[in-house]
Amino acid sequence: MCAKSEQLDVKLPGLMHDWKKLRFRAYEGMGNTAEMIDLSFEFAVDGEQEYYYKLRSLVAVEEWPEKMEVMLAEMKMRPRCRPLYLGILIDEKRLDELLDYCQKNVAAIEQLHPHLLADYPHEVNEIYTSYIYRLVEPASNRKAYWSACQKIKGFQQVLGAEAAAGLIEELKFMYPKRKAFLDELGKVEKE
Repeated sequence: MCAKSEQLDVKLPGLMHDWKKLRFRAYEGMGNTAEMIDLSFEFAVDGEQEYYYKLRSLVAVEEWPEKMEVMLAEMKMRPRCRPLYLGILIDEKRLDELLDYCQKNVAAIEQLHPHLLADYPHEVNEIYTSYIYRLVEPASNRKAYWSACQKIKGFQQVLGAEAAAGLIEELKFMYPKRKAFLDELGKVEKE
């Protein structure tokens, strides 16, 4: 019944999704592991965490690394499943891939630095610095400068006062004519 309904509702993504979930439950009832694996893989690649855990429990231990590689490769290309993708990288301690993600998406360093700092302190510093530079470069008003300085405070908490002082000095040297920015940087230094 689910398969026929999926054919009828092929142009309605919401209904298709519901039919597939019903089909998964039917496969569970029948004990059809192969079909459950296929559907849970599809759902996991779409970012559904519940089905990721189901997939993990259904796949044989010796087959899991290969299945996970295929899944992560597909997830990497889908922005919709980004939270699950990053969660898997963290859970599986795939720090090289997590670092690579942060190098391509520098703003992510704010949330992901706790997982990387112990193994990659220099890289975290570089990425965080790059992130702040990207915020400062187009800034042209006090509000934008204040916002960038809030990120510098976060940088200071993560990498320490000495690293933050060095960054502030670099920024002062790079932007000597931005008086409002220099004022905001001075406030960060005093704290």
